[in-house]
Amino acid sequence: MPPGKMAAQAGHAFVEALRDASSNWDTDSVAHQDYITYRDERPGTKVVLVAPDEEALRRIWEYAWRFYEIPAALVFDSGHVMPPHFDGSRILTAVGLGPCTKRRAAPVTKGLALVP
Repeated sequence: MPPGKMAAQAGHAFVEALRDASSNWDTDSVAHQDYITYRDERPGTKVVLVAPDEEALRRIWEYAWRFYEIPAALVFDSGHVMPPHFDGSRILTAVGLGPCTKRRAAPVTKGLALVP
């Protein structure tokens, strides 16, 4: 994926995960408390990592919310043609996690590399 497209997809992932954190979690949950801290103090760092394929993105998303209670959002792109990978069909492009601490994200993101 070209760098500009990747940046846009990462932006969508951030916004959707933040939206999830603000509305879909019990107010006593760690996920909601992390959201409140982020909202009020804005200490957050945003990190963009590379996953090997769509299946890995789906696993990351599932592990994040199911096992670690980390807000997570899947991002799909469609309608854009950019050969060879984007032919206009709906395709999973990113997963957004958080806000959460680095420690909480580590089990979900271990083994993933930073975008070069």
